[in-house]
Amino acid sequence: MDHHCPWVNNCIGHANYRSFFLLLVYSSLALIHSTWLLAAHALHIVHSSKTSRVIRVGPQAAAHVMSEEPDKYLMMHIGIQTFAFFVALPTTVAVVMLLIWHIRMVTGNKTTIEAAEGVTAQIKAAALGQAMSKHPYDLGIWANAHELLGEDMLMWLIPSWKPTPGGLSYPTGFEVNQLGF
Repeated sequence: MDHHCPWVNNCIGHANYRSFFLLLVYSSLALIHSTWLLAAHALHIVHSSKTSRVIRVGPQAAAHVMSEEPDKYLMMHIGIQTFAFFVALPTTVAVVMLLIWHIRMVTGNKTTIEAAEGVTAQIKAAALGQAMSKHPYDLGIWANAHELLGEDMLMWLIPSWKPTPGGLSYPTGFEVNQLGF
């Protein structure tokens, strides 16, 4: 087990980390897209109000001239859209930051627990005046990506319907260097 994730209400480990990583990728993309659409539409409404253009809101998309006094449907539309934007924006920032953190862990071939232990080990090594060595399971960025996402690059962004096999032994950087990979 790597960690318990309350988002998926499951423990994330070797068997389902790829699925969790892809969930972060696709969630980040969807949130960026929706936040961008909300911001672009808000800018469209502001621009329409300045140029007295017609926008359509409410039941049956009734036309509304922006130079007139706003009606209840327009105000409700603007309120809902503003609320959605202010929920989407911090959620987008949080999920993208979580994705960036997991990308850093994938490139170093670390689990969440190993990353936390690595920080503790760095603090202890600095206090003793020693240099930290490289993580033993770090095979290099390319090999680490293959470890997580599989050998077939065409299938990297397609979610798997079965757990990742294995999980009992992992190649180390020493073995890979010794074998000449």
